[in-house]
Amino acid sequence: MFSKTKNPPDSKGQGGQGLLSATGKAGKGGFSVLGPSLRILGDVIAEEAVHLDGSLEGTLTCDSLIVGTQGRFKGRLRAREARIAGEVEGALYVEKLTAETGACISGEIHYTELTVAAGARLEGPMRYAATFEEETPTEELATPTLKTVS
Repeated sequence: MFSKTKNPPDSKGQGGQGLLSATGKAGKGGFSVLGPSLRILGDVIAEEAVHLDGSLEGTLTCDSLIVGTQGRFKGRLRAREARIAGEVEGALYVEKLTAETGACISGEIHYTELTVAAGARLEGPMRYAATFEEETPTEELATPTLKTVS
């Protein structure tokens, strides 16, 4: 259950570096694991790697994202790197996108580097950018405001 290794689980729940970045690092100093029983509605910002085996609906900004086979994401994603083995739906702004076997990705996909394994499904408009900065969303995320009606 607890180990002294610094590697987060891969998409099959095994410890290791299988789904970490190409450099073998877990982002800017760590990782966050969102387990299968966790369901998040809202916005998440992480300066490190995020491993999603649960469900997240909203906006996610992180260094890198791993979506395990049980993971589900719906919303807007901004990440330097994403390795998807589960389901992702929405607007993706990813420098390095890897769709693993069994992945189901739908929506608007913006990428600089793309790898698609046999058995992965991608649906929706795809846009290549020579540099990641080109694909930074220009519109600001909406900030909820409360209005009273008289």
